[in-house]
Amino acid sequence: MKPDYPLSSWCGTADQYYVREYRSSLKHGVAFSATVLGHDGQPDFAVEIPQEKVIWDRVNPTGRGVVFIYDGEWGREVVCFVSGIGI
Repeated sequence: MKPDYPLSSWCGTADQYYVREYRSSLKHGVAFSATVLGHDGQPDFAVEIPQEKVIWDRVNPTGRGVVFIYDGEWGREVVCFVSGIGI
């Protein structure tokens, strides 16, 4: 479910990426700065995760942070993020 639209199940339509590392951000409206593992030989990349896109009430049981990103015609958009165990 999208954390900013809880009745909307849209995270699955975005691409899932594992997060190599993430840390709290001091920027207004940004919860975390993350390094994301690229797909299919693509390089890792950095992304800022907005506060409203974080699923705060649960963690990924695999222990890894996961971010869902939609690449649209207006650029890359974080759809949702679920942290790993131990943030």
